[in-house]
Amino acid sequence: MTLQRGETRTKMVCTLGPVSSDESTIRALVRAGMDVARLNCSHGEADERMRTIATIRRVAEEEDANIAILADLQGPKLRVGQLDPDPLPLREGQRVVLSPGPVPGSATWIPLPHPELIAELSPGDLVRLDDGALEISVDRCQAGQASGLVRTGGCLRSRVGISAVCCSTAIPLKIPALTEKDRRDASHALDHGVDFLALSFVRSLENIVALRALVEQQSGRGSTVGIIAKIEK
Repeated sequence: MTLQRGETRTKMVCTLGPVSSDESTIRALVRAGMDVARLNCSHGEADERMRTIATIRRVAEEEDANIAILADLQGPKLRVGQLDPDPLPLREGQRVVLSPGPVPGSATWIPLPHPELIAELSPGDLVRLDDGALEISVDRCQAGQASGLVRTGGCLRSRVGISAVCCSTAIPLKIPALTEKDRRDASHALDHGVDFLALSFVRSLENIVALRALVEQQSGRGSTVGIIAKIEK
C-alpha cells in the first residue's frame, strides 16, 4: 500500500534559513515531502520570517499540500564569554574559576557572563560546556564566582553553549525558559498564523504553562496552536 501525504506517522521537518527560504527551494522541499517548515527564531529578523511564512502558504496552496509551520523559540541562550587564549586548553583535574565579569587571560579563569546562573550554583553541581564535551564539577561558590575541577577536559572555545547544569538541589534554576525575546517572537509568529511553537530548554511544566498562557491571551482559549517541549538538558 502506498501512503499519501498526511497518512504517515513520521513527519519530515525541514528548517528554512537564508539559503533555503526562496520560493524555488521551498517548492522543491514541498514536492520532496516536507510536512513541517521550521523557522529558527535564534537567527534572522521577524520581518524575514513573515515573508517566509507568506511564501510557504502560497506555495503550499499552489502545490495542494498541507504544510504546517513551526516557529522554534530561542530560549535562554547561555554561552561562555570571550576567552584568552582562544581556544583554551583544559586538562582533567585542573582548577578553574567561573566568573560573570571580565577575567584576566589565564588558563584558570573562564568568563561566564550569566551572573544569575553563577548565583544559583552550589558545591556538587556539574556544568557541561560545548554540547557536553567538557565538564566542570563545582566545589566552591563565593563572592559572585564559582570554582571547581575539570572533570572532562579538552579545548574550550569562546561563545560555545552551556548545554547543561545539573544542580545538586531540587530547586530549579530561576532563569526563565521563556525570555522577553521569545515572547516577542511568539507573538509575531501567532500574528502570522503559525501552527506550532517550540520552546527550547524546557525544565518544568511551568515553562509550558507560561507559553500556553501567552498563546491563549493572544489567540483565545480555543487556539489550536500546538506547543512542542524541547528537552535539552
